Amino acid sequence: MRQKKLLRLLSAMLVIIFVIASLLTGCGKASNDTSEDMTATDSNTSNNSESKSNETAKDDKPTLEPYTVNYVVIKAIADMSDQPVVEEHLNDYLAEHAADILPNTKIKFTLVEGSEAGNQVSLMAAAGEPFDLFMNPWGLPLAQAVAKGIAIPLDDLLNKHGQTIMKRIEPKYWQAATFKGKKYAIPHPFVYAQTAGIVLKKDLVEKYNFDYKSVKDIKDLEPFLAAVKKGEPGMVPLFPLKWNFLWNLSKHDMDGWYDVETGKVIWPYDNEGVIERAKTLSEYYKKGYIAKDWISKIDARDAECKTGKYAVMPDAGIYDETGEKSTNAYGFPTVEVPMYTPLIGTDRVLSCFTCISATSKDPERAMMLQDYMYADKTFFNMSCYGKEGLNYEVVEGAGTDNPTVRTLENSKWTIWACWTGPLWDQWPSNWNSAAALERMKKQTDSAAVSPILGFVQDNEPIKKEMAQIQPIMLEMDKILTSGSAPDVEKYLAEQKERARKAGLDKVIEELTRQIEEWKAANGK
Repeated sequence: MRQKKLLRLLSAMLVIIFVIASLLTGCGKASNDTSEDMTATDSNTSNNSESKSNETAKDDKPTLEPYTVNYVVIKAIADMSDQPVVEEHLNDYLAEHAADILPNTKIKFTLVEGSEAGNQVSLMAAAGEPFDLFMNPWGLPLAQAVAKGIAIPLDDLLNKHGQTIMKRIEPKYWQAATFKGKKYAIPHPFVYAQTAGIVLKKDLVEKYNFDYKSVKDIKDLEPFLAAVKKGEPGMVPLFPLKWNFLWNLSKHDMDGWYDVETGKVIWPYDNEGVIERAKTLSEYYKKGYIAKDWISKIDARDAECKTGKYAVMPDAGIYDETGEKSTNAYGFPTVEVPMYTPLIGTDRVLSCFTCISATSKDPERAMMLQDYMYADKTFFNMSCYGKEGLNYEVVEGAGTDNPTVRTLENSKWTIWACWTGPLWDQWPSNWNSAAALERMKKQTDSAAVSPILGFVQDNEPIKKEMAQIQPIMLEMDKILTSGSAPDVEKYLAEQKERARKAGLDKVIEELTRQIEEWKAANGK
């Protein structure tokens, strides 16, 4: 709903060793009441490609016309020049291992820059440029892709050619990708619940004998911060980040706008937890625990944390009880403390998804190829890691479908696994160890699901008001997280009045109306 969705998603992905999502910019015009014209194309697109992808020989094996499935993905690294070699390797594998189910089928990738992905996909679609599959294009929320007719409904295609996908994705998660009763995207299994944590330098924890496992909220850090302030000249006790130190979204959805316990839309900064943590951070700022120039450094968070001059920091994107993630990311031993696990909401499930383009010349073949990526772990992982010997090496488990691998330093190919398939099928590697993948899956499986999972707000009726309110919220996040508001209650009252003048009451009224209508339509 706000720009911080994108920041949060990027952060999380980078730490799952750049496995992304994203986060998340504003939601688009379409809601679950998307035009019926969109749904009418479902059977049409399937019928149009019957002759290409449903022909069978007398022995019941498909006899498909030659076709190359074009998959649009974001460039994960700057230099992807191994693309021709990787594509040839993948197509050789298809010819050898998938001839019975995907004969005469090849794959190619169209690479787009992340910052321009949404615009580029929109332009390609508007120009009628043929492409088949496209991953979540940052800057083009699914709701907009549906409203613009860029993505087609998938129900018939999934029933015919997506049996593996349907088995792998839990039914409850399809709600997030459903509009007017039709599925428009494949929400890839991913870390839907990214527990936010805080990181402490291990050497200082041991030096001051601090019981970090007793920390339940940021107020519990006081003894440790005081000890560091007194005993470590030149060390800054705390480098806070809003998601880890200010917010707790375990009982709120829509970036804090929806209170699950009351079932009401609220001004996010009326959240009692936010108010109390903001007061704690203000006290920490006054005591010198937070650097006075913190705001100027927040955009360089990762670089700052790697300097080693902070005793307490945000996690490296996702909490890891072993400290492995942050230790590897920051370059020195750390311990981690969980702060909260957010609800699994629509935006989180749609962190990573794939759609079929309305300009596809063979939607059925596109679905068959995507289903094969769910069915064959080796093919899926080779599409992510590249070619053995050129882009990665096998560390152990050679010859199995789940070896441990290591990417090569000069590799010029990468697709983050969750962008095109299930993260849980990723081969263990220097990206994510087997233990890390297991922990992340357990985290997601045990997380609570938002009662409004599947709701997508329509910002069109309030786009003027949101455009005026969002800058206020971004400013508030920085001031409150830095602790630089001397009187928190006064500051919050002043900013709420600013938001009211910008149209806050209209926003709350409109979102309330939309949610109530969605609940009624979905029997909630």
